[in-house]
Amino acid sequence: MTKKLINTANKKLEKICLSIITLGIYLTLFTPLIVSRSSFFPFVTPKTVYFRVIIEVIFAFYLILAIWFPRYRPKLNLLSISILLFMGVFFLTSYLGINPNRSFWSTFERMTGGFTMLHLLAFFFILTSVFKKREDWEKILSVSIMAGLLLCFHILTGSSLSARGGGTIGNTSFMAAYLLFDFFFALILFLERKTTEGKIFPGVALAIFFPILMTSTARGAIVATFTGLFLFFLGYLFLSGDKKLVKIGILLILSLIILGVVAFMWKASLIEEKFNVLLQQMNSRFVVWSQAWQGVLERPIFGWGPENFNVVFCKFFDPCLFTRKCGGEVWFDRVHNIAFDTLIASGVVGLISYSFMYFSTIIVLLKTYLKEKENLYSFIGIAVLLIIYFFQNLLVFDMISSYVVMFLSFAFADFLI
Repeated sequence: MTKKLINTANKKLEKICLSIITLGIYLTLFTPLIVSRSSFFPFVTPKTVYFRVIIEVIFAFYLILAIWFPRYRPKLNLLSISILLFMGVFFLTSYLGINPNRSFWSTFERMTGGFTMLHLLAFFFILTSVFKKREDWEKILSVSIMAGLLLCFHILTGSSLSARGGGTIGNTSFMAAYLLFDFFFALILFLERKTTEGKIFPGVALAIFFPILMTSTARGAIVATFTGLFLFFLGYLFLSGDKKLVKIGILLILSLIILGVVAFMWKASLIEEKFNVLLQQMNSRFVVWSQAWQGVLERPIFGWGPENFNVVFCKFFDPCLFTRKCGGEVWFDRVHNIAFDTLIASGVVGLISYSFMYFSTIIVLLKTYLKEKENLYSFIGIAVLLIIYFFQNLLVFDMISSYVVMFLSFAFADFLI
């Protein structure tokens, strides 16, 4: 009788913890929508505080689950080890950097220091340890898509220019980077679901996300979207198992190469002119990248510590930034290039660990699919999403809104493998 009462109590405890954790995870996915005009940085500080508070609450309930029920304890694999490695390097280089305090706490303008990283790490392990069913992940991705749709509605109905540009995220580039994830989440659900009813929600989401992305003026995200769709199609051709489709994929690649060469030879002057215009528009970025490179050469192995580019920027300041030629913008606390940002923050060691997260995840996803031959669209979608997000980040950097869906993607990849 006592054993039965204990089992009943354990089941109730498990149910309560799971309900609170599930609700909390859903709420974290609405982080991009949080704005407070009373804050000095209304698009950053409220979001990060909101995310942290929810993670701290649900992490307490997760600890109860992990202590009482061994099946909820984290299980390590190559993907989770790569994330732990990245986090370990992040904190090591924070300690070895020039301002460990700033590296850990960050600034109110960014709030992407070590304290936030600990919350993102907890977010990842809660997702991977608790949600182990396909239907759980379909619900999670659907909630993220819903948050993206609410952001789009705000952009479409916003009266101010800034609202139309970045919505509740406040910056066009960050908004487009975030929507890139929800776009591919919707594409995965649309293709994976078998019934017409199941396809309606992700189909409508795709129809809304695509024009918002295309009119966002964020060139990196726009190019990433088209590149991602092309890679997705190629992935389907090569991984479908149909030899005819593989041949079509090879012919498609060869045709594009030939067309590209012909177009360049035919319109070489026009292409060069467009390219030069683009380079002129990016003059300020090139100047800042040059400053960053000087900083990298001075501290190449472990960098200057996360959140410390402001020191490098001032030390190697280029007066050209005062001029119209270089954009006239005279303050940067980020390099606006994830490779240089990571090199400045954590050196070569940091860039290797950051890249390894992406590389190992994509490799394991492909190996798992080739072994199991199931959920083709999910495997291709997440692999392609991580590839294009990494490259579009060569023109921007991570913020809390993109971090949430980035770690969500890593967790979904962990579920798939």
